[in-house]
Amino acid sequence: MTRHIAGWIAHRWTKWVVLVVALVLTGIMGSLGAKLGDVEDNDIGSWLPGNAESTQVINKSGAFRDSDEIPAIVLYVREGGITPQDTAKAAADAKAFADVDHVKREIVGPIPSEDGKALQTIIPLNMGASGWNDLPDVADALTKIAQADANGLDVRLAGPAALGADQAD
Repeated sequence: MTRHIAGWIAHRWTKWVVLVVALVLTGIMGSLGAKLGDVEDNDIGSWLPGNAESTQVINKSGAFRDSDEIPAIVLYVREGGITPQDTAKAAADAKAFADVDHVKREIVGPIPSEDGKALQTIIPLNMGASGWNDLPDVADALTKIAQADANGLDVRLAGPAALGADQAD
């Protein structure tokens, strides 16, 4: 009896049957895996106990922010220390940032660092429910404004918007 079973398992066409079954199962599981994003819950509040203070804060803070808004942070750095010209440039850039698409609220900054070597400007972007694909173009527009006439000032786009733009690219 075992010789009969061993003969069937070791038959030369068995490998092809196993390959076909594996491909069919991979296709079925792959299509189910594609639907996983529709049912998963990655909200930080869902990982915490419902009665935890952190969960309550997360749930209540949703009323104070727009889920389509993401901050872009422009950093201006000069190792020798920020000059008055650097501050003037950052202030002029902040006014120019207001004209970029998806900037809907007041821009914050430039804010100087404690050591006097950097400035930061925070730009709230409202990308809308379907506008996340536009994020790389908006990031490029902000970077172009910030890097124009930098005169030795190291200018970088950072924050969640920069990360989102890199991911969208």
